[in-house]
Amino acid sequence: MQKISTGVLHISATMTIASYYLPKFVVELQKNHEGVQVFMKTLDTAWTLDDLYSLDLGFIEGSLQGVELPSNYQFIPWQQDEIVLVIPENHELTMQYNEFVPLDVFTQHQVIWREQSSGGRQVVEAALAAAGINAPVNIEVTGVSAVKESVRAGLGIGFSSSLALKNETRGLVSRRIGSQQGLTWQLNIIAPKPALQSRATKAFLKLCMQENTLS
Repeated sequence: MQKISTGVLHISATMTIASYYLPKFVVELQKNHEGVQVFMKTLDTAWTLDDLYSLDLGFIEGSLQGVELPSNYQFIPWQQDEIVLVIPENHELTMQYNEFVPLDVFTQHQVIWREQSSGGRQVVEAALAAAGINAPVNIEVTGVSAVKESVRAGLGIGFSSSLALKNETRGLVSRRIGSQQGLTWQLNIIAPKPALQSRATKAFLKLCMQENTLS
């Protein structure tokens, strides 16, 4: 694709995707196509769907089961990640479990929960429901950073995308949840059909999908 000297790209993404997935792609886009301006909103899936016609791309967590997209949009499976338990490095669970923790730790320890619209929370709640476990919600925060800092402060245990813990070096460790396979979640893209995509949209999608192929 030839270098793009002008253009505007409007993106929405969930908090986790906006914080830990997209920055490197935005940097790469502007390095390759210096004239493109990027505007990114942090929206959950419901708000992304409501705002669809003002966006070039929407990055969401989970499926759109039961939702019918407008005929000029498409749903693109993108990346798979894992939801992991976040615990202090000196926590009893760190010592007790080397690889994964059983689901019932969510009833035995105070949990720092993400907001209800969080895709990661929905993955955890679905796993607990499937196991017949009813975990109380006593503390709820917004965003991965709030979870990590609350856990670091000793308020409880939490959970997040594994990518959010990838470069964590101060006081926190992660463990898989439920089994050796852990809890996986799917990240997806809502995009206009190819004929309706701007050059900037095509360039950004190409970067994102190349990374997906390599991974």
